[in-house]
Amino acid sequence: MKKILGLTIAALLVIAMVAAGTFAFFQDTETSTNNNITAGTLDLKINSADVNYNIIAALTNKKPGDADATAFASLTNSGTLTGKLTVAFGSVANIESATGTEFTGDILNDVSGTSTSGSATTLVDIGAAWVVNAYTGCSVVITGAGTRTILSNTATTLTFATGTVVTTMPYTIHVGELGAQIQIAPYIDVDNSGTFNTGDLPLKSDGTVKAFSDGLQYDFVNNFANRTYTNVIASFAPSANMKFFLPWQFNNPGSAVNSAQGDTFSVGITFTFDQ
Repeated sequence: MKKILGLTIAALLVIAMVAAGTFAFFQDTETSTNNNITAGTLDLKINSADVNYNIIAALTNKKPGDADATAFASLTNSGTLTGKLTVAFGSVANIESATGTEFTGDILNDVSGTSTSGSATTLVDIGAAWVVNAYTGCSVVITGAGTRTILSNTATTLTFATGTVVTTMPYTIHVGELGAQIQIAPYIDVDNSGTFNTGDLPLKSDGTVKAFSDGLQYDFVNNFANRTYTNVIASFAPSANMKFFLPWQFNNPGSAVNSAQGDTFSVGITFTFDQ
């Protein structure tokens, strides 16, 4: 009886297995395709372009009492992401008059010393502590090696076009005075109205950002050198437009104004856009 029962159970299991192999549950398969992520863009444009733009374009023949409050650059977020705007001033290069027509104080800011070494394209003074690129465009008179126009400088090295090899030689860097007589008052025209009004952000020469109620923050160009205004605009939305204004005025600080006759100053301003 046990043998018959065992055979019966075995037979039923075989039948069950066969049955299980013959039938299947319903099934439906779908496919998910094109699982893509596209990065957004940060794209700051100055006057609708990505090229260098001169806010103050090569003004010449200026005199004490002259002023202008209309120079500006248009800033546009042409990307798809909201960005933060940082404004940074570079070194101020004060270039001495090349004509020698100045009357008083002509050597007011000149820098003299003796080079410790050099080459056909460099002058090195290891004891110097110059502001980087503060002498770009200035002339340096090197005893025994002539007069050179400075292309760039580090804290201890002047770089210029090739010429007589510089060794241990006395030198004088002729530095202009105009950056100590022209005042500027940069500000962000937040509402893009073209005028200085409520909500606009004046930039002060100490590196701080002020409120509209504080008024325009005029100070000499030299005092803005190497100042950075980080995230001056903390939320610059896509398609938004603002203006960066650079009003200036030529002050007359007395008789010392004569020292700036024929001089030139140059300063770069960098606009950085990030998240």
